[in-house]
Amino acid sequence: MHQFASTIYLFLLYIAFGLTSSYSKLRRIACLNAKLPLNKESSVSSETPKVGIGIIVVNDKGEILIGKRKNSHAPYYSIPGGHMEIGETFTQCAAREMEEETGIIIRNPEVIAITNNLATFHESGKHYISVALLVTDFSGNAELKEPDKCEGWLWVNPKEVPTPQFDASEQSIQCYLNNAFCIND
Repeated sequence: MHQFASTIYLFLLYIAFGLTSSYSKLRRIACLNAKLPLNKESSVSSETPKVGIGIIVVNDKGEILIGKRKNSHAPYYSIPGGHMEIGETFTQCAAREMEEETGIIIRNPEVIAITNNLATFHESGKHYISVALLVTDFSGNAELKEPDKCEGWLWVNPKEVPTPQFDASEQSIQCYLNNAFCIND
């Protein structure tokens, strides 16, 4: 699993930094996935997808932490998470985002899913690849640390998450419920 995760990590770095030698191949794939024409006038951005991190935190009751987002992901409910910074590992990013957003300190996060967030792309034109991590070992209570980004945090049954859900969060929670590592194309 570690070697597989390393391969995925390198793949995501290539995407994030645009280190691919064939822009036209990526553009063709993006157009086909988005069902857009392949001509130069299509609305596919010349930017590469960005990398996001989502964290599924599970408490002793089996509930997961969900926030109602503001700003860029409003009005969606979503697991905690954010953008990966240059040079970070998945676990470093997850730990940083959890502490920044909720004040919760996490330990031993485990990658459980990679999602291609095309619903977000179709809605907003922003293309993200997200890495979901599962956490059951944590300390602290959820606090609203970034009130400009989130209305508040709630612990919910993962089968009864409020709607509407942010697509990366919804896909990641489904992988968690299926108890399987997922790569959602």
